[in-house]
Amino acid sequence: MKAECDYCGKPSEMKPKIKRSKDTIKKHYFQCDHCKHVYVIGYTNKDIDQERKRLRKLQSKNAPIERIEQKQKLIESKMNNLRIQIES
Repeated sequence: MKAECDYCGKPSEMKPKIKRSKDTIKKHYFQCDHCKHVYVIGYTNKDIDQERKRLRKLQSKNAPIERIEQKQKLIESKMNNLRIQIES
């Protein structure tokens, strides 16, 4: 998928990348092909990875939508908290 870079204005292929940082924290991002500006998608750790695994399991078992949405909100909250912790 292509997107226009906010910094150089050129179209760039959004190729997701993952970089391990402190301990078990992973930074999910993509980078402009032209100016190399980095766009952070989010951060994950072991706890978030386990929650995402549980979410996939719920989805594969056709769990009630309320449980799936609850798990998605939990993951989103944990990812937001981790992002705040890392970027502050």
